[in-house]
Amino acid sequence: MPINDTSIYFIIAILGLAYPISLTVVTRLDEKYKSVIIVQLFRQCREFRAFQALLIAAIAIVAIQIIWIINWQPLPQEKTVFHDWAEILLSLITALLLIAFFLFTRRIFQFYIPPLLATFLRQQPDNEDRLIFRALTRLLFFGIDLQDAELVATLRAHFGQLFINWRAETGEEPVKYPVAYYEMVYDTIFHSSKTDYWKVRNVGFAAASGRWLIGSREYNFIDELTYAWLWNNLKLMLKLKREDFVEEFWQNSHQLITTALAPLPWQHDENDFHVIRNQAAVDQRERERQRFFEFHTALGGMLLYEKRYHLLKRLFNHTTSIPVRYELLPLTMNMVLALFFRFWTTDGMFYIGRYQFPDQDGIQGEFLSRDYIARYTALLFIRQYFLISQWYGYEPVAQPQGPDTQEERTAWIQYLPYFKKLVEEIQQDQDLLKALGYEPITGDWAERQQKALPTRIIDRLLENVKAAYAATEVEQRAEEDKKRAFREMSARIIDARIASYSNIQNEQQIATQFESSQIKGGYVLYHKAAFASDQGTTYLDYDSFFANEIASEFTRQLTGLFRSKAIQSYLFRAPQFFEAIDKLHLNPDEHLLLNFGILLEVVIQQHGIDRLTPNSYKGIPIVPVQYTDHSSMRSSFIVIRKTDLPSFFFNKPLADEINRFHLARVSNTTELHAAVVDLNEHQELKTMFPNEQPEVLDTSVILALELNVEVRWKNKTKVVRLSMYSDFYQQGSVNEVSEVKRF
Repeated sequence: MPINDTSIYFIIAILGLAYPISLTVVTRLDEKYKSVIIVQLFRQCREFRAFQALLIAAIAIVAIQIIWIINWQPLPQEKTVFHDWAEILLSLITALLLIAFFLFTRRIFQFYIPPLLATFLRQQPDNEDRLIFRALTRLLFFGIDLQDAELVATLRAHFGQLFINWRAETGEEPVKYPVAYYEMVYDTIFHSSKTDYWKVRNVGFAAASGRWLIGSREYNFIDELTYAWLWNNLKLMLKLKREDFVEEFWQNSHQLITTALAPLPWQHDENDFHVIRNQAAVDQRERERQRFFEFHTALGGMLLYEKRYHLLKRLFNHTTSIPVRYELLPLTMNMVLALFFRFWTTDGMFYIGRYQFPDQDGIQGEFLSRDYIARYTALLFIRQYFLISQWYGYEPVAQPQGPDTQEERTAWIQYLPYFKKLVEEIQQDQDLLKALGYEPITGDWAERQQKALPTRIIDRLLENVKAAYAATEVEQRAEEDKKRAFREMSARIIDARIASYSNIQNEQQIATQFESSQIKGGYVLYHKAAFASDQGTTYLDYDSFFANEIASEFTRQLTGLFRSKAIQSYLFRAPQFFEAIDKLHLNPDEHLLLNFGILLEVVIQQHGIDRLTPNSYKGIPIVPVQYTDHSSMRSSFIVIRKTDLPSFFFNKPLADEINRFHLARVSNTTELHAAVVDLNEHQELKTMFPNEQPEVLDTSVILALELNVEVRWKNKTKVVRLSMYSDFYQQGSVNEVSEVKRF
């Protein structure tokens, strides 16, 4: 069979070039861009795959021809139409291989020229792995390292548009970028920090400024993950000592909060001017502004920690308006204090992990962050003294107003002394004041400027807050809703506790020949603020704590009554404990075993007592007592006749008690009466507490829970108490089974 020698020689030549070319291309691409991603993209190109496939196909056809020659058998003459099939196919494959080789060479050229590669990659669709994005990122770093201004400028514009498009597609939801986007910004800051060539360095400013992540003139909700990466970026800038990057970030943030993040104007209802139609949007925008403001306050604390005083001065002086406005800095003393208390409150642990400073981590690092942010707010307080008023009626150093709620007043009373201490320490830091162009605020300086000393302003504020807190504590009234909650919760708790003892009450009411004991309620002095709407401290159990105490007292007294009826008391270890019960010769039809706190499931598991179940022992019923006072009777059985069980009678409290506390019945079953009495409304009741200070009585209420439960026992009721010994408690000497007498 004739063979097309030209095609075979050409295929051999291509084969001799293909693998060396492929190996060289892959190796040099990796060396050139230092990126496995670009090599991976090259290997995924259609031209590379087509060339490889056609080359393998051509080799396969040549191999088939060689095998055919070796094993050739003449075909019948009428089959001559098939004689040249191999040559035709080989010629076709050779032509395709030639075309693929030229396309492959063209793609190699494109990958080796960075601007062409950038153009090619920008036109490719990306996938969920962001392979194209990451390849362009590596190409950007390549351009930065080579200081290729044209390539860097092209990619900077491309990335900027990608971020804009992503924010536009997100809509009204907080903008959360893929991780590759955040990493690209962070790495760009790092790579661009190594060059001072301004045409290349601009990409570093674009990344550091935040324009990519949060924009500059348009605003989308900022996701918490974005805030976290912005914070990491700022820490990197400080570590790289690129204060110009930090300044660029501040300037862009100033632009953003001035324009895109400005407060929304109110849209009043046409029919009612007092109704704001866009109130929800206005409130949401204000929350976004406060979060943004908080972030930049934390940045100030980090700069103070890093002692970047001259950078702080430049940030303090940055403005873009006349008259000057510093949008990222507080305007009034009250705004300064609001920032301080945003970070320094009892729930400040909310900020753990959010603002870690460089080289600081863990809880101690968090405390240090909070401390320096608080110091920064103290510095802002001092800054107010050196602002010049440019508006009529605006005074930077005006006496701040205290908060309106008791909860806030409590925090201010607690932490204002600490804030005062920080202000004094800032005043003593000569290096800081000199770098900022400030001077110590002495008495003479304050007198010349006609301003009050910082410490005097804080002291006066603290006095005002304390006075307002004390006045509100006296004047506020207990709310009816909270009084009702107290009455309803008390009835639920106490009724449930008494009902839990229904299984140890006599089925027959004891009306004659009985002896009785009474279990009563009581009253207590309590904070009125717990029942007010404006609370300085949150009282979570204001409606239940006293009822729980009364219920516990009921349990204590009832347990004591059963113990007092015991004519005989024994202490045994577990096996002998039940032998002692056998010696009592109890009748299952007449007697009961009242279980006061013995865990029978554990006893059964550990000792395997014969015919013992949680509900009976050898047919004798075991009645569990749900609530037991362990201080008076622990891990015991009370042996009692069924007919000797006590009866409960519920008597109405005395009329004098009802009238004195203005009690109201709150239970239909137990004659429980309750009241919450404001001592300022019933001054005569203050005489009941002669040892209390007047200011305490002025801010207190009486909680009264009155009941009269009569526990009746048949005359000469006798029981036996058997206690189970425990190695964990001191219980006395263990008895011998022989000491037990028949019951």
